[in-house]
Amino acid sequence: KLFRIRTFSLVAVISFVIGFAMFGAMTYLPTFLQVVHGITPTMSGVHMLPMVLGLLLTSTASGQIVSRTGRWKVFPLAGTALTAAGLLLLHRLTPDSSTWEMSLYFFVFGAGLGLVMQVLVL
Repeated sequence: KLFRIRTFSLVAVISFVIGFAMFGAMTYLPTFLQVVHGITPTMSGVHMLPMVLGLLLTSTASGQIVSRTGRWKVFPLAGTALTAAGLLLLHRLTPDSSTWEMSLYFFVFGAGLGLVMQVLVL
């Protein structure tokens, strides 16, 4: 019965896609950093901090905006688009990518995740 409700069905599909992207990136990116860039596991975790920062900032901001205005529909759409853009940017990473470039790409990806995840759990 729940899947007959349009909003529930959309949230379930978006949650699955975003979760798949998030867990895929969270398992692949540290390995990429360790193997391709030759950094330690600890430093690969440090390199992931921009993604966490982007997620933290956008999930907090979107949650507060939704609480104040009650408008939530724009955040899953914008977040999904930003997550897709972040994944496309991550696709461009090479062994020659600089730390700043990787940090920016990780931040964009995390910001997209934050916009989507906060609203989907409300």
